[in-house]
Amino acid sequence: MHDVHAEASQLQIIFHDDKETPLQFVVELLHSVFEKQFSDAVRFTEAIGKHGKASCGSYPREAAADLLEAARQRVRAAGHPLRITSATVTSDAEIFDGRCKLCGALDSDSLLSFRGTATPLCDDCMLEISRSLPEVVREKQFDYAHEALAWHFAGIARDQLVATSRQFPGHMRADVQVAIDRLFSTSPLRFFGIHDQHRYETLTIAALSRADRNAPGIAPAQYHEVDVGESAPVKCLDNGLWLCASGGLHYAVLLS
Repeated sequence: MHDVHAEASQLQIIFHDDKETPLQFVVELLHSVFEKQFSDAVRFTEAIGKHGKASCGSYPREAAADLLEAARQRVRAAGHPLRITSATVTSDAEIFDGRCKLCGALDSDSLLSFRGTATPLCDDCMLEISRSLPEVVREKQFDYAHEALAWHFAGIARDQLVATSRQFPGHMRADVQVAIDRLFSTSPLRFFGIHDQHRYETLTIAALSRADRNAPGIAPAQYHEVDVGESAPVKCLDNGLWLCASGGLHYAVLLS
C-alpha cells in the first residue's frame, strides 16, 4: 500500500538575498511580474536584505507555478544570480476552517477573493474594511508620480493605457484654470502637485511613469498669479495630477 497525500492548493513565492542582484531589477520584477506597487516592492526588498529572504505572497498552485517560471525566465535572461523558490502554505481544510483571518471569529461565511486567493472574513471585519477604504485611499502616501499612477491603475498593463493631449495658447491660461477648477469642484480620488526638474520639457503621462533617477516627484502644488485685468489675479497651477474614477473607469488628468 502507498500513502496518498493531497497537494496543498496554495504556494508562497520566496525571494532570497544574494547581495549581487541590483535592487532596481528586483523592484521592476516585483512590479511587472507580481504586480506589486513600486513603494511596496521597495519595502519588500528591504525585508529581503534584513531577513535574508521574504515571501512576496501566496497564490493558487497553478498561478504560483506560472509566476515562478515567468520570474525565473527574467532572471536568467538578465544573467543575475537571484534565487526564487516556492513553499507550501497550507491545506484547503486550514484555509477554509471557518475562522476570520483578521480577528479569529468563528462562523465566517464571507469570502474575500483577490487575484485568485480567497480569504474568509467575518461580517464585522468586512464592514470595518469597507468603512476604512476611503480613508486609506486619501492617506496613501507617494514620493514619486510613477508610484501614484501604478497604484491608481493597478492590474492594468501599461500598454493598455491610452494618453491624449491638448494644448492651449498662453493667453488662455486663466480661462483653462477656471475650467479646471469647475471640472474638479467635486473632489477626485487624489490630487498631487508635480515637481518639474527641467522647465524646458513638457510633462506628459509617459514622463510621469518613469521610475529612474529622474522620476518626477510629488511636491506641493505651485501656483502663479496671472493678472486678468480684474480686481484680483487668477491663481494658475503650474503642474498638477488628478487621479479620478467614474462608473468603474479609472483615469488621470495632468496639467503641465
